[in-house]
Amino acid sequence: MSEPSPEGSTRRRRSWARADKIAIFAVVISAIVTVGIWLADRQGGIVPPSGSITNIADELVVRKEALFVEGKAQDIPAGSEVWLVIRAGSEGRWYPVMATRVGPDGSWRSDDDASDPRNVRLATNGPYYIQIYHADMNAIAEFQQYKAKTITSGIYPGMDKPPGSATLLDQKLIRRDGQVKSPQGLSPLFP
Repeated sequence: MSEPSPEGSTRRRRSWARADKIAIFAVVISAIVTVGIWLADRQGGIVPPSGSITNIADELVVRKEALFVEGKAQDIPAGSEVWLVIRAGSEGRWYPVMATRVGPDGSWRSDDDASDPRNVRLATNGPYYIQIYHADMNAIAEFQQYKAKTITSGIYPGMDKPPGSATLLDQKLIRRDGQVKSPQGLSPLFP
């Protein structure tokens, strides 16, 4: 039986040392990637935007009192647009009302009365939803295009559906106390 040469064991030690270094390198890279994913998740990179309407209870009954809508957004950068949209429950159409910007603390607030038909152009006898959407550039363009077209034409048909890239953050069901008539039955909306 021959004895192992000292050169063979040195080669084995060098190759193990190389394998150990590769394994340690892989563990370090894996840890860096994991921490990166965790940080991106915390900074809005992976977690979807969320938010809520904070000053209105679900199934609120309104008469003619002013209804300003406010809330909080999470994982949405300050300065981003959120859109207030009315969804008429009786006809299932979406009526973009206004955009508002998210503040540095995540808060947002409507600038106009969301229950006033002159501002919202909504006159519906059934319940409706006040919804808030986070809007990316494509959704903003679609909402703005709808608003511009309706202001120019004076006709408010509503949208078949909200833009596909808009994210619904929250909605509250609103009920009207009393009947509201639509002029000439043209639309549940009027200027």
